[in-house]
Amino acid sequence: MEKDCALWPDWASFLKRWGLTRIALTLLDGARPLAVLFSQMLYMGQVFFAAVSTHGHVKALASVLEEDDTARAFADFLRRDAGEI
Repeated sequence: MEKDCALWPDWASFLKRWGLTRIALTLLDGARPLAVLFSQMLYMGQVFFAAVSTHGHVKALASVLEEDDTARAFADFLRRDAGEI
């Protein structure tokens, strides 16, 4: 998990830049079954994402979405980054 945590600032920056932080928090908090489904889709499609993804971001994101504790920790990180906490 520590390796994945190192990517969180990059992900938070991306979400903020594209105005997707709120949507990501909704997915992480309220739509857990969808997050797990999305993680499985990421695992299956990581071959296709390899061309646009660097440093294992897709696999790391799928891992975060798959684990409830990690997803909650990432949601808390996003809230802190957005100044909500």
